[in-house]
Formats: sequence, structure tokens, C-alpha cells
Amino acid sequence: MGEKPQGRILLVMGLLMASLFLGFASADVNDVRLEATFDKSATQPWVDPVHPLEITPSLVNQGDAVTLPNNPACEFVLNVFNATGVKMVDGGEACPLREQGLDLLAGETFTAESPLTWSMKDADGRWLVSGQYTVEVVHPGTGLSTSTTVFAQTPVELPSALVYSVDWVQRTETELGAWVGLVSLHNPTVQALDLSEVAPCSFEHTIGDTVSLGPSCIGPQTTLMPGEVVQVDELTLSPTSPTSVQLALPGGEIVHERLIEPLQDSENPLDATLSMTLNVDEERPFGQGDVLVAQLDLVSRSTEEQDLTFTSSCRSEMWVINDLGEVVFDSRSAKTCQTIELETSLSPSQPLSLTLPQWNFFDQDGCRVAPGTYTVVAEVPEFHLSVIETVAYRDADPNGCDGLAEIQLTTATTWLDDDTLQLTNTVTNLGPEAYLRMTQPCSFVLDFQNTEDVSVHRFQDVCDAYDSKTSAMLTTVARS
Repeated sequence: MGEKPQGRILLVMGLLMASLFLGFASADVNDVRLEATFDKSATQPWVDPVHPLEITPSLVNQGDAVTLPNNPACEFVLNVFNATGVKMVDGGEACPLREQGLDLLAGETFTAESPLTWSMKDADGRWLVSGQYTVEVVHPGTGLSTSTTVFAQTPVELPSALVYSVDWVQRTETELGAWVGLVSLHNPTVQALDLSEVAPCSFEHTIGDTVSLGPSCIGPQTTLMPGEVVQVDELTLSPTSPTSVQLALPGGEIVHERLIEPLQDSENPLDATLSMTLNVDEERPFGQGDVLVAQLDLVSRSTEEQDLTFTSSCRSEMWVINDLGEVVFDSRSAKTCQTIELETSLSPSQPLSLTLPQWNFFDQDGCRVAPGTYTVVAEVPEFHLSVIETVAYRDADPNGCDGLAEIQLTTATTWLDDDTLQLTNTVTNLGPEAYLRMTQPCSFVLDFQNTEDVSVHRFQDVCDAYDSKTSAMLTTVARS
């Protein structure tokens, strides 16, 4: 019997293993690419803690067999950059130093066992502020990466005393047409509330099946004075069937919910939207003597020409609401609508221009309006279409129409020492709950007169605090 060739068998196996290893190692790493599936909610265009961004990365080998450097503790990591390109999260910082080869056969794809979830927090576990971010998934062993850009809504802390309210307005109680919701922020306390440290936040709108982001949930102001009420958002809809409306803060806190029910169900046969342009000067608000000029366009959303039939001479209309929810102007009050039958068409490439009246900032009683925020509503009632824009109006002169009969100003004096006199000015509302609007930069003017009623000393107080503020709810306000 011959000797068994064990040594030669082991040598052959060793050579085979070596050749296989050399085959993996010599393949071109450039033939490997990193792909990723970025999964986010299909019902909203942003991510949040309830609907996070999930990333499933894969290494795809398009070449020969290869062995890649790989850290089994952190096969894939996430880096996060803000809108200006600053790295907010470095996913590789917490990775332990380990390395072992990752073998990929020719044409093989390696996919992470479970998705990576972006927490929307920094390395210290704090929420990143709401905004746009670039989320990058990286394979540290090779440096391969791919990324996507998302908008994140993260929870925000607001002063607990703040109160939101929504006033829904229509032209009349029986008028079919647009509903407008004015969202106000109120400081009901006797202390000013500092909003300068509040992180960026946007309202979340849900109207029927449509979800969108609104403006800042606190508006542009950094301080809310005692009693101040400021308009921070506007909603509009012209429902043809019962429609739910929800307004929420980042993090999911619901501010307002309502079901808007039209007086009768109907259909809108027109696939179009409205676009309104106002003669707004970005450098300054409207003032005394200015005239608001609006241009309204009916814009098709269809790829085909649409036939329209108007049965009323009031094809397009405009009305204006102040920041207290009062209709101060209505184009219908100045004209009578006649029954007509006007046929026209709407082209996919050419908007239909509609006329709107000009407004000189006088209300329906002939009084110049007070300073504040005004919501301009344009609508085409027959086709249940509406659009809104807001404008600011400033006027330092009282209009003479605002009744202040039940508002009382009293001054109390106290000698603190031989040389110091303290004056405490108190404004008191003797009637039902009301709004007091300051038109001057300084709320109080103190005038010291001698025994002959001649002014010997005069100065202003509480300056720039309430200057042209939207409104202040008044019970009693005291100032020393």
C-alpha cells in the first residue's frame, strides 16, 4: 500500500485559499458603490419624531470579487449638515476602532441588516432646531457616501402662558363662499414674554387630505408685551363638502381643530387656482394716503383647455379683514350683482385676468382704519376658489372713530423721598373686554405744569413697546 499524500493535499488547499484571497484583495474597490433607500412619510413633506427618516444602505459590487475594509461595530454611519453646510452630527465619533474584511463576490450586493433611523438630535441628545438638513450615510471603511436633503420639524418649547386662538370669518352668516381663519397669539399675563430664545418653528396645516407647512408659530416678534395679541397665521378654504382643519405645532401638539361644513354640498368643475399680486413695498408698510391695488389671475392646473360659464356679473370679489376678525371692506357692498351668462375658456398656458377693486384703507363706515395687519381675500365664488394675502398698515394719527368712552386713565403720585416723585399711570377698561391699539411710538406722555397751567417739563414713556402693535387686550394696565 502506498503512502497517503496528505502533505500534497494540504499544500494544494493552501494554494487555492491563497489564490482566492489574492483574488478578493486585488479587485478594484472603485467598482463598488454605495446606494441607499431614504424612506419618509408619504403623507407629509417633512420628517418629525413621529414620522422619522429611515435609511437602508447597500454596497453594490459591479466588478470582480473584492475584500473591503469594514468596521463591524459601525458598518454605516450618518452625518448631518444644516442648510449652511455646517456639520451638526458626526456619526463616526462614537464608533469603536475595529476592522475586519468584508468580502463581496462579483456582482454581489451587501445590505444593512436593519435601517438606520435619523434621531434628529445632536451628540448630546438635544433636538436639532427645525429646518432643512442634508443627511449623509457613509461606509467608514471605504469612505463611500450618498445623501439626501429633508426638512425636519422638531419639538419646540414655548412660554407656557402663551395662548393661541383661531377666529373663523365669512362675509355674512348666510353667504356661500370662502372661510378665513385668523390665527392669533396672545400674552394674557401682566409681564412681557421673551420669545428671542424660542427655536425656529413652523405651523403644520392639515386641511382635508392636504398637508403643508405654514409660517413661523410665533411670527417675527421677539417680545410679546402684556396683553398683546398678534396675528401669526391665516388659513383659507372654500369647501364644497365637509372639510376637517387641523393646526399643529412641531412635535404634534394640536393648536386648533374644526370641521368646516358648507351650507350645501357642491362640486367644483374647474381645475384651477388663484394667484393674487399686491402693490406691496417691501421697504415700508402701507400708510395714510396709500391705495391698495390687487391683480387676480385664474391659473389652470389642467393640461387641456377648460370651458367656463359665469352666471353672475360679480365674477371676482375682494374683501378685507382686520386682525380682530372684523370685515372692514367688501367689494359687494359697492355694487349689485346681475344675472348673466358669460362663456369663456381657460388655457393651460395663459391665465385669465380678473379685475379687483382698489382699497384706500377706509372701512365700510367711512373711517380710516387703525394700524395693524389686514388680510386681503380674493375669491371667485362660482368656482369655490379663494386666495389670501396679508398687508401691514401704519398710521400715527388717531382716526377719530374709535370709541374710548369706557377706557379710563388715572395717575397716582407717591413721594419716595424729598427729591423723588413716583407716578403710576393706570389704564382701566370699565366696560366689556376690549382691545386698545397704540398708534404712537410712546404709549404715555407725561406733562408737568405749573400753577398757571404752563408746561415746565414733558417727557414720553413706554416707548417702542406697543408702537403699532396689532392690538392689546385691555383689562387694567399700570405703569410706574
